[in-house]
Amino acid sequence: MRRGIRTIVGLLIIMVVLLTVGFVSAQEVDAEGKLVGRWDFLMKCGKCHSIERPMTRRKTPEQWRFTVKTMHGKSHDWLTEKQVEGIIYFLSSKSLFESKCTGCHSNDRALDVIMNKDEWSKTVKNMQKKENSNISDKEADQIITYIYTIQGGF
Repeated sequence: MRRGIRTIVGLLIIMVVLLTVGFVSAQEVDAEGKLVGRWDFLMKCGKCHSIERPMTRRKTPEQWRFTVKTMHGKSHDWLTEKQVEGIIYFLSSKSLFESKCTGCHSNDRALDVIMNKDEWSKTVKNMQKKENSNISDKEADQIITYIYTIQGGF
């Protein structure tokens, strides 16, 4: 009984902290659920295992889809389809960032720089112009969203 109460109190504290720092609010969730994917990932996936586990894995978007769908299959009522798609989008964006950006830049170099969304957009678009860049416009948008949300921005 005490363990369950401690878990609930711990989750409430995390939620209050995240909301206080502007992490997410109901009004900031976009229609496609792209930005809320990180929120659902933290709150739902972190319930059963540490979030470090999936954050340290490198998988293709197809592999993330398989993994998240497998987890969803264990308890269908734990996540809605929209939440599943948001989590897949978030984790796929992480993989895309790692495959396209960390070949030239360290993870820390990119994620330690704090910029607004327009600045990130300009930076990533400049990277697209490089001779050996193979970043499509769709991938650039996904990378920009990932970096910006990872830093807690919306």
